[in-house]
Order: sequence, then structure tokens, then C-alpha cells
Amino acid sequence: MTALEKLHQEAYDKGIDVVYYHIGEAVKAMYYSRGDIKGIALDRGAIGSAAEERVVLAEEMVHEERKLLYELGEDCNLPVRIAERDRMEYKARKETIKKLLPVWKIKDCISRHITELWEMAEYLEVSEDFLKKAIEYYISKGELIPYITD
Repeated sequence: MTALEKLHQEAYDKGIDVVYYHIGEAVKAMYYSRGDIKGIALDRGAIGSAAEERVVLAEEMVHEERKLLYELGEDCNLPVRIAERDRMEYKARKETIKKLLPVWKIKDCISRHITELWEMAEYLEVSEDFLKKAIEYYISKGELIPYITD
């Protein structure tokens, strides 16, 4: 079972429906709930690979798990709403990094001499962009020394 399949199973086990739906406007995914129904819509047209789908799905699951939720509506573009949304997105990204790529996984790659960014991303089953963000996050926290390059 791939890491993406495991994540789909985790969503299923938590009662979260994962559906594929064209969302539009460069949105890759969206968590939704109504009553007892909760789900994640993924836009396959906006997601480039299985590794990217894993990252996007994990982040939406973190939104639900940590209740980092915000409503879209008429006032969603007000500065106060944008700031609130950005804070929630930052927290969700940070938690997604911790969930998918705890620092020990990156260090394990280095100890195995997997140091090329593309190779590490492939081994860890995440997108290169997400791996870069994870490395930057751990460097900023002092948990990783900055010697990984493209």
C-alpha cells in the first residue's frame, strides 16, 4: 500500500469522504462539512502527481483534525478574514510538515546518502516543493542544519 493509499484509508477510517471534483480558481482541495457529512474535494486537474495529492490531502485532513476551518462567503476577502485564513493555512502547513515529514525522516535520508532534493522527495513520497518548505521550517527551528541543496 502506497503512502497515498494509506492516507486515503486514514480519511475513510475517520469518516471523511474523499471525492474528486473540479473546484476551479487554482484551488487544489477543499474540506467541507454539512451536518454529519464531512469530506475533502480534490481537484485532479490542479494536482500534478500522487506525491502532491498526498501533501494536499494531508493538509486538508489537518484542517479537519485541528479544526483550522474558515468559511468562504461574501466577506471572505475582507482584510481581517484574509489574515485569519492565512494564520490557519500557516498552522495547517506546519502541522502537515510534522505529520508527513518529521525531522527524523529527513535526517534518515541524509544518513542513507539520499541528499538530492528530487531523490529525497521521491523516497519520502512528497512533492519537491513540500520538501523544500519542510527543510526551511526545520532549519528555522534549528532542528536541521542548512546543507541540503538542489
